[in-house]
Amino acid sequence: MMRQKAYSAINIFGLTLGITSSLLLILYIVDELSYDRFHPDGEQIYRSTFTGSLQGQEFTTILTGTPMAEALMKDVPAVASTLRIGKWNTIPVRYETNIFTENRFLLADSNFFQFFQGFKLIAGNPTDALVGPNKVVITESTAKKYFGYKGPGDLSPLGKQFSIGSQGETKAEVTGIAADNPHNSHLKFDFLLSITTWGQLDYGIWLNSAVVTYFKIHPQADIQTVNDKYQYFLETYCAREIQQFMNMDYKQFTETGGKLGFGTQALHDIHLYSQLPDEM
Repeated sequence: MMRQKAYSAINIFGLTLGITSSLLLILYIVDELSYDRFHPDGEQIYRSTFTGSLQGQEFTTILTGTPMAEALMKDVPAVASTLRIGKWNTIPVRYETNIFTENRFLLADSNFFQFFQGFKLIAGNPTDALVGPNKVVITESTAKKYFGYKGPGDLSPLGKQFSIGSQGETKAEVTGIAADNPHNSHLKFDFLLSITTWGQLDYGIWLNSAVVTYFKIHPQADIQTVNDKYQYFLETYCAREIQQFMNMDYKQFTETGGKLGFGTQALHDIHLYSQLPDEM
């Protein structure tokens, strides 16, 4: 090394660069593979997708009709629980003089924290924080932004009321404070509003893609039993709406070029393998 300083320096620099690059690459890969694995029963969680062609327009989406969750629970013994999530892309939110346009605003069924057990509430009761309309859970960061939240033990945001919408037409009471979302989650939110607040639920239509439907299967259950039931949903529930709205039966619908289909995505596959237009 002393006799050939330049040659040694080049070798040492190359070795250092190679080791550093390899370590960074390993860290990146490990992080990418860690998405959504903080949920203790994540291997049992799946998401339904909806594909098809209606009147010549092809589509593939993660959104399904609102009745999908109920049908999964009623008709598929392998399914242990379901969860519906809606998303408002951008919405004005106001508390007194604090007004912001929020883009991580979700609506969810009341069992959200029982279904996704990796998301934790710092304040509030996880079993009833989203029970009933006009209830909202916010993250720590959001609590600081609107209320000057001081950290665990500060319950001052609870009971406060937001005005949501361009005219403040929706009122929502803060019923819980959640820990900020882990960075390695495909599902990120600042606001979590009880889904029963949403008038969209009044229209239980299979062909209206409105919510993301997650479901959890029993341990040791075979996901194929869920996939096998999708055709029944199409020929039973969707067929009724095709008859109602298009005045033709399901067979005529397929013979004239129409097609519909449901699919399944494992929770742990969503981040790396799903790139659909309506991703959360």
